[in-house]
Amino acid sequence: MHRPSPVALAGLVLALAACVPPSVAYREHLSTLVAQREYGAAVQAIDEAREPKYGEKDRVLYWLDKAAVLQAARDYAGSDALLDQAELRIEELYTKSLSQAAGTVLVNDVTQDYAGEPHERAFLYVLRALNFAYRHQVDDAVVEARKVTAFLERHGERVQMKTYRDDGFAHLLSAMLFEDAGRYDDARISREAAERAYGRYARDLSVPVPQFALGARVAGEGELVLLHYNGKVPLRGTKHTSVPVGRRKTVREMAASGDDEEQAQLPVAIPTLVEQPFEIRGSAVDVAGRAAQTVLVEPVAAIAAKALEDELPAIKARAAARAATKGGAYSAAEAAGTNRIVSGAGLSAAGAFEQADTRGWATLPAEIRMARLALPAGVHDVRIAYRDGTGALAFEETLRGVEIAAGFRTYVHVRTAK
Repeated sequence: MHRPSPVALAGLVLALAACVPPSVAYREHLSTLVAQREYGAAVQAIDEAREPKYGEKDRVLYWLDKAAVLQAARDYAGSDALLDQAELRIEELYTKSLSQAAGTVLVNDVTQDYAGEPHERAFLYVLRALNFAYRHQVDDAVVEARKVTAFLERHGERVQMKTYRDDGFAHLLSAMLFEDAGRYDDARISREAAERAYGRYARDLSVPVPQFALGARVAGEGELVLLHYNGKVPLRGTKHTSVPVGRRKTVREMAASGDDEEQAQLPVAIPTLVEQPFEIRGSAVDVAGRAAQTVLVEPVAAIAAKALEDELPAIKARAAARAATKGGAYSAAEAAGTNRIVSGAGLSAAGAFEQADTRGWATLPAEIRMARLALPAGVHDVRIAYRDGTGALAFEETLRGVEIAAGFRTYVHVRTAK
């Protein structure tokens, strides 16, 4: 088997320095700005980090992070423009050849362009649909609903029994949008798909199937759909470990060198979950004397955590393959009497630059909650109460001047990350 030379190994490992993904500290800073609802400052931070932290390989991540903040700030056109760019690039990355894969074995997963996790790709379509729904552009929202249902069908066929193979909220939202557009057969299909997906959520993620106490609308009434984006999605950090490479040293060799290591150790890195605590655990809406509790419709944090759990065996296998490849170079150098070159310029550099692929959509909420209310047509003030884990009131706010049209749904949203 062909083994890389010591110089080539050192050069490839050093090249990883240019592929360091956005740090946990940076992503936690973004989450803090979102929690404080300082959306302008968050957008500025993302823009300032475009080259030094995201770079060309993480351009999709830049667009996704910024798009979610712009939607929270109710800049729906700006958000959708970025999501459109991200979608086009993701499609390109999914259909291009796997020529990048050779670098991941020897160096690291972060050498590949970021194309998003499957649940992030589905959420991209969901956010695009909502960007249109918030502006009452139903036909455009339905286009995105069709995209996400088609994507989930293809994805489910590919992954078969994987945990994230379908998305309850994507199907539920699609069903509602199809109803809004009068496409009732499509709505029925999406609603049945939502029921199946929520059944998997209940089984795999311990998330109850959402229930809404919504009576039939009467003449002169419309419906308010409140979406509460809550909390901060967990981040991916790095866990370092090491694996032995090369041949085992004899007792005499260890005594002569003064080194008690029986075998050279090569550092490897795998991703681990970094939780981001948040206080708000529930919410309720009160409008014109009518009230409803929000219910959990999308457990984003739980999905992200399970996705990493499902990916870890393959990630560890790739890390082991990298270690075996680099270890082969070390053994070859030992046989040639040049192992000091590898241990000094190769293994040390590997320790400095071995990186887990910690990339992920950092500005997503930990969960999405929903409340639905049938309301008389007219302009209303929408009062929302937020509660902590004990049920105590954390704070309240009011959305003023929300217009409800007879026979139609009005979609609005709020964001909390405290």
